Amino acid sequence: MATNPSGTGLQREDLGKKVNPAEVSTEIMDLATQARTILGYKVIQKMVTTPKTLREVLYELGIQPFSKRTVELYKSKMRKNAFIAAKNKYRKNADEPRWVSHDIKFYSGPIPESVLKRAIQIKQALPEVKFQIEQLNVEKPALPDPFLTASFQDEKYYIDVWDEPMFENAMLRGAFIQREEDFDEDD
Repeated sequence: MATNPSGTGLQREDLGKKVNPAEVSTEIMDLATQARTILGYKVIQKMVTTPKTLREVLYELGIQPFSKRTVELYKSKMRKNAFIAAKNKYRKNADEPRWVSHDIKFYSGPIPESVLKRAIQIKQALPEVKFQIEQLNVEKPALPDPFLTASFQDEKYYIDVWDEPMFENAMLRGAFIQREEDFDEDD
């Protein structure tokens, strides 16, 4: 795992080395193209052209998503904290907060420039990727830290997070320390 902002418990995921598909000669690629265009035979082309995965694209771009495990622990803790705060404010009438997901094009909040640049970079490398914003549905101004997620086929990664005080403070200080102990599952 890569390091993370101090105090958040969120960790970046190390995607490891890129898996290189078997090298295919130019002659075979040309044959596959001709078989498809002239004969309508597509099987050989499917065999020699492997579509990129989101994981490969993120690796090539040097983007390390957050670990799903630490994100889920973090989201659980934030949900519990928001529920306790709502119960204290509204007493018994508080609804239990839950994390919701919206397509990025329907998200009405501000998104930092760095997050937008990263999303555009991914989209240019893999046009079929879909972006979602996940956030806790609590009363404003207490909306905590939205997450940018990227999905392609059966892959989903947590790419970025913002508007989180602990995260922002750590970023400003330049402190990147792994602290999984901040997220006890029994909290």
